[in-house]
Amino acid sequence: MSTNDRRARSLWGALAAGMLVLTVGAPASADSGPSGGPGEATISAGDLGPDHLVTCSINAAKPNYSGTTVTAVGYMSSCTPSTPETCRTETDLLRYYPGPGTWEVLASGPVNYSCPPPNRTSTAVLKNCKPASVNWTYMTRTSGTIIHDGKPTSGHVDSSLLNVKCV
Repeated sequence: MSTNDRRARSLWGALAAGMLVLTVGAPASADSGPSGGPGEATISAGDLGPDHLVTCSINAAKPNYSGTTVTAVGYMSSCTPSTPETCRTETDLLRYYPGPGTWEVLASGPVNYSCPPPNRTSTAVLKNCKPASVNWTYMTRTSGTIIHDGKPTSGHVDSSLLNVKCV
C-alpha cells in the first residue's frame, strides 16, 4: 500500500471517529491557478464539552529557496487548554504543475510524534534543484493528528507560495 493510500485511510478513519475543526485556504484548480493557504490551522479532538476538548495549532511556513535547495518547514505550535494524549506532525514540500493543475509531493519530512510545547517541527528538503527558464510554484503542507479522550482528529494546512526558477 502506498504512503498516500495509508494517509488517506488514516485521515478518513480519524474523521469518522472524531470531530474536525479546520481552517485552510481554497484548493488549487486548473482554472484559477495555484493558491496557497493561510499557513495556520487548528484541529480539535475530544468530547464536545468544554472540559474535554483540546485544540492544537498546526503551521506551514512558506518554503525557503537557497542555492540549489528548497526547504519546507511545518510544525505543531501549541495545544490548549491541555496536551492531548498523542500528537503527529508531518510536512511535505509540493510543486504545482500548471498543465493538469495538480500538486505533486517532492519531499516529505520525518514524522514527529511529540506534542508541544515546545514547537514540534518537521522539515522536508529538496536538494539539487536545477535552474529552469520559468518560475515553478512550491508550497509547504503540514499534516497534524491529535488523539484526546480516545478520539482522533486529523487535518492539514498549506503555506503561502514560493515561485522560483528551479525545477
